[in-house]
Amino acid sequence: MAFGFASYNFLICALLVLQCGYSISARMTIERRMYLEEEIDDDLINITNPKPSYNVWFTPKDLYKGFTKPVYFEKEDPAKMPYFLSKEEADAIPFAIPELDNILARFSISRNSPQGKAIAYTIYNCDLHPTGHMIASCVSSLESMLDLVQKSYGPNTNFDLYTSVIHHSENTPLLQNYTFLDTPYQIPTQKMIACHPMPYPYAIFYCHGHLDGSTKVYKIPLGGEYGDRVEAIAVCHADTSGWDKDHISFKMLHMKPGSGPVCHVIPQNNFVWIPTISVQ
Repeated sequence: MAFGFASYNFLICALLVLQCGYSISARMTIERRMYLEEEIDDDLINITNPKPSYNVWFTPKDLYKGFTKPVYFEKEDPAKMPYFLSKEEADAIPFAIPELDNILARFSISRNSPQGKAIAYTIYNCDLHPTGHMIASCVSSLESMLDLVQKSYGPNTNFDLYTSVIHHSENTPLLQNYTFLDTPYQIPTQKMIACHPMPYPYAIFYCHGHLDGSTKVYKIPLGGEYGDRVEAIAVCHADTSGWDKDHISFKMLHMKPGSGPVCHVIPQNNFVWIPTISVQ
């Protein structure tokens, strides 16, 4: 059966939607603050009991047609997603650990509120430095994201954008059993950069990746037990030896750092950048 994946042009349009919006003050509406409050709580940092939303992990041995597992896919409401600022706006706003109190005051958010904890979490994680062949950086504008990818791959390199596309039926549960409808297709690339939205009053993406071939990217068509369909992008990490022992993947898969590769599906509104594959 034919199962197409989202095109580059479609995804660029989706990113441009994040670029559109109003003034900075208008973006900090009650709805967006509620978005942060609903998504971020104390166990974001100290995970004790896995939530349904943590059901995205599997291992390479599961990469076969017919494999079935519970997977959580959120039904995102674009109206509640924080917008990208322009590069000029974003660069004019402090974004550093020493400026945390000033940042919270700018948006009238208390340090101990769910939003305040989310902002602190994002700033602290964005301040971590990558090691080895890893690329890691937080970007606060579409221009900065594109600049990071271009600098990582080289000025003359074209690149494509991938994400999971979810076709939810009405009133179906977010967590349900999904079956791999076909053999996963490995995209032939040695380089990848994934960008994940971080909790913040405006759009901040944490972009990270490897240029040494240690991370594999797959296209996987999924069929849900309630009729939902997902054109999923999944990533497998070969080396987890440097990961935190409390990382949620180890809890979900009953593994330890360095004990083997782990894989996960890419959620909606997360993006994977890959150098364009030449067709001979």
